[in-house]
Amino acid sequence: MLPSLQPHNALNDSTIVKGLKEALATGTERAMITVGKPDGYLGNQLIKILLPEKMVAEEGKKIRTNPAARTTDLLRRVFGGK
Repeated sequence: MLPSLQPHNALNDSTIVKGLKEALATGTERAMITVGKPDGYLGNQLIKILLPEKMVAEEGKKIRTNPAARTTDLLRRVFGGK
């Protein structure tokens, strides 16, 4: 922005970055306090991500059958390994 057109109370980049970092730190801290207590995640229907029951049951059975193989397969899918 041209100096002559810039408002007197305009924020500079470093002030904006500092404010965003502070907001992120505050939000993260509040989330950890809320979610980190017993039933903070599973008991909160606003943030809990539901998985299809059938999928959970199938994956659970596969993990119990061969835990090492399932872990490796899941990690490959998540991280894109061969």
